Amino acid sequence: MKTKQVIIIGIAVVGVAVLFGVHTAYAADPQFMTSWHAYTSVPTGYEGKAFPVQNSSVDVAFELISQDKGSKGKIIDISNKKVRWYINGKIVSRVIGSHHLKINNQMISGDKINVRIAVEYYDTSQDRTYFPETSITIPVKSPRVAMTTSSVNDTVSVNGDITVHALPFFFPQPTSLSVDWSVDGNAVDPDNHGLDLPIHVGANAPESGGMQVSALVSDTGDSTQDAIGSTIIYVQ
Repeated sequence: MKTKQVIIIGIAVVGVAVLFGVHTAYAADPQFMTSWHAYTSVPTGYEGKAFPVQNSSVDVAFELISQDKGSKGKIIDISNKKVRWYINGKIVSRVIGSHHLKINNQMISGDKINVRIAVEYYDTSQDRTYFPETSITIPVKSPRVAMTTSSVNDTVSVNGDITVHALPFFFPQPTSLSVDWSVDGNAVDPDNHGLDLPIHVGANAPESGGMQVSALVSDTGDSTQDAIGSTIIYVQ
């Protein structure tokens, strides 16, 4: 009986050792901290994300963060490590210590830029080198124009004045924009209005009626980049 107890206890101890050995054999994979910035225009005060459009550029960056017990949360030095960058499944760069990749985007609105990053990493607990990786997806948009007015409720009285503002989003940088204004489908004579159109409502304007004001914003250096915005001004 004593012999059997010794054997059972011995097996149990070995089993626990094996389990703990497997549990502690692997170091935690490092984590990626990624970011991206699209070089497209946004209005002053806009706090949202700027998105890439066709013929714009995007800068993607990352840091590798240690998850090891002794150095958890610290940035890992990759200055002598191989970094592989993939765009939509195709490798585009193999560089030592590269934290950044600039993408000259040719994709169109509705497409997605899929970026995959793989970094050489040495696991001291296993004495092996491997390539942990991460992926991010960047949506491609098209330029757009938002409209605001100097009136809170977009209303103006007869013999009153109001200014309409065109706010272009997501045009490539640097860029030179032209604006073509129209009111109720009638073109406004060019007069260097730029992104702001002052309007005087005359005495013959129908009360309670609405005027549709539109702005076609175009990139003078790229005919593929334009957008139109419209708003209704109500005469009271």
